[in-house]
Amino acid sequence: MMTGLTQHSATNPLFTLLLLIVAVAVLIPINAEANGTDASYRVLSHEISITVDVEQRASSGKDTLTLRDTERNEPDPILTLYLRDNSRIDSIQYNGVDAAYRTVHKRKARLTEINIDIDAATRLGKEAGGEKELVIEFHGTYESIETARGRIRRGVAYVDDGMVGPEGIYFPSNGFWYPREENELALFKAEFRVPGNLTTVSEGRRVSAKKWGAESIEQWETTKTIDGLNLVAAPFHITKEVYKGINLYTFFFKDEPELTRTYLDKTRYYIDLYTEMLGPYPFSKFAVVENFLPTGYGMPSFTLLGSHVLRLPFIPDTSLGHEIAHSWWGNSVFIDDTYGNWSEALTTYTADYLYERIKGKKEARDFRISKLRGYKNFAPDSPISLGNFKDATSTASRAIGYNKGSMLFGMLEEELGTEAFGKGLKLFYNNNRFKSATWHDLRQAFESVAENDLAWFFNQWVAQPGAPRLSIYDVTIDSGKRGGYRVGLTIEQTRPAYRLLLPVVITTEDGAKRSTKVKVEKTRQTVFIEVDERPATIEVDPEYTLFRLLDDSEVPPSFSVFFGDKQGVIISPDSQGSDNHSSKYGEIAKLLSRDYGQKIISYADADIEEYASERSILILGDSDENPVNKLVWQYLEEIVQFDEKSVTVAGKSYSKDGTVVGVAVKNPANPSKNICLLFGYGDNEDIIKNAKRLRYFSTKSYVVFTGSGSPVKGLTPGDKRLRYEFPDKESD
Repeated sequence: MMTGLTQHSATNPLFTLLLLIVAVAVLIPINAEANGTDASYRVLSHEISITVDVEQRASSGKDTLTLRDTERNEPDPILTLYLRDNSRIDSIQYNGVDAAYRTVHKRKARLTEINIDIDAATRLGKEAGGEKELVIEFHGTYESIETARGRIRRGVAYVDDGMVGPEGIYFPSNGFWYPREENELALFKAEFRVPGNLTTVSEGRRVSAKKWGAESIEQWETTKTIDGLNLVAAPFHITKEVYKGINLYTFFFKDEPELTRTYLDKTRYYIDLYTEMLGPYPFSKFAVVENFLPTGYGMPSFTLLGSHVLRLPFIPDTSLGHEIAHSWWGNSVFIDDTYGNWSEALTTYTADYLYERIKGKKEARDFRISKLRGYKNFAPDSPISLGNFKDATSTASRAIGYNKGSMLFGMLEEELGTEAFGKGLKLFYNNNRFKSATWHDLRQAFESVAENDLAWFFNQWVAQPGAPRLSIYDVTIDSGKRGGYRVGLTIEQTRPAYRLLLPVVITTEDGAKRSTKVKVEKTRQTVFIEVDERPATIEVDPEYTLFRLLDDSEVPPSFSVFFGDKQGVIISPDSQGSDNHSSKYGEIAKLLSRDYGQKIISYADADIEEYASERSILILGDSDENPVNKLVWQYLEEIVQFDEKSVTVAGKSYSKDGTVVGVAVKNPANPSKNICLLFGYGDNEDIIKNAKRLRYFSTKSYVVFTGSGSPVKGLTPGDKRLRYEFPDKESD
């Protein structure tokens, strides 16, 4: 039951991000270079006191670490911690005595490794398991928020170091802003001293908050072990509500009662949903926190969402639930990524895919198809397996960790049945709460409920990279043994052969459907299915429940095909960089090239026949602006046409004024490639703004931004490759 509602005011920064994020992720500690030493001590807890000077973009702090023996027979006196490059150690004391230590720069990881010699003499006579105290004083400097904005890719800020600016402070746990072990789980107490106009957010509960002169002094603490501490500070307006003993918050830059109500109500819904599905919510609070960068992060007990994404109408129904699901996956069962990051796959399946399943079968099917297309467009030849996947820093890795990973759990549910699958999720969660877990732990949980060996399943889908590519051949029809008809079907898959349970649907001439599943384990295998009535069609995997590599013909034309082609080229209408179209399309070309890696060339340098036969191309400018259009217009004119005042896309006309259009068609010279066209009319600034949004509709075959309302978008359907139509009886 909901109880009291309280509000606190803070300064409102007039700051708006014009960027958009469609992906969300849980923060994962970066993989520092280990020194190979199995240290005998482990950190039980941190007690951190840190002061941040915003004007100087600097901090000074003290961390009191409580240590314990790991009960080894021959304890190693070296404790290894890590600290970010731009921070320095001032002093280290062990049980009140100066400790000897040495530092090693880890250039690749941008970390300083700190090897502390725990004096063996102080440990003589101490029993294993005893607690010791280590006090480290340190200071550091940080980059500006503006500098961090320069690294935004595809509309998303990937943050792995702290930053300070007038808008606020963000120190991510994966930035090693305090001295910590590489893969540690610990308790935390923290005191943050920041400028008086700022309010802090961190893991756990806020113990106290007060003003002291020009400073805000706020204390936070956790009661459960977590895998790192984050510090966020900004001029927040805070709303608090208590629901079933859980403190729910919004930390927004201004007072927005309607938006706040939406997020609090949705938070309650998701907490109830996952409590029933998985077990009790694991923390004492959940906060929705606004960020000055375009992020979508989930931390233990809060989520950090960029200003613009926070206000998108669909986010409370999608991304918010994804982040709350991370409270179970990744933020209370932690990720031991020595054997891959399983969390994004499981969260996508139990959040994003679940919401589509709730809507209906068509929506769930469309979701699965989109995951298969994304993998085909961005990672068809990737050597990365799910066991290698760490984080989604590239479109290819995301297609593996999220797309392949989420479909793995769909196939596992098909294999086990929904009831056993649900029991396996609960068992995995209960067995690993506030511990680090791997794919092996997932396998053990599902094997336990299935009472069956699942090594084959996890080996082929987790350990093995890639995906099976299927084809069907030699479809036959004969008389059945008991009357009716017997259908023969040869299924071929690329090596290595997967063990598959293939859905097959036969539609008879009277419209009835016969659904079955066939087991396939060889690269070429013939199966037989009997039906009572004469078959009209046979189709393998018609609902796209199997993770497989789609054929080129199954993938509709889209900008995603172009974005996934690293050999693709962006063809500019500028001849020598001084053409008057450069201000309109130059920034767009640079942005897309930076985000996706394609080369920019002038239309004067384009050998269109060579490019079209080998790669996908993106032409900037309409038929009057870019001469290259004339060379490929025969392929584009079916979807887009022009006249003096309007442009027609997919049969619908739009006024040119303020309109931006993107279209993609199949490249007839190479079916795995696309020809794309992007152009706009009106104010250059508006054209650039809308063209940037194209990245978030890249799975569509066309999109039209009219300057008002939602974009008009559509998809040209692909072929059904694994489908066969039987000839009429008369033609047998």
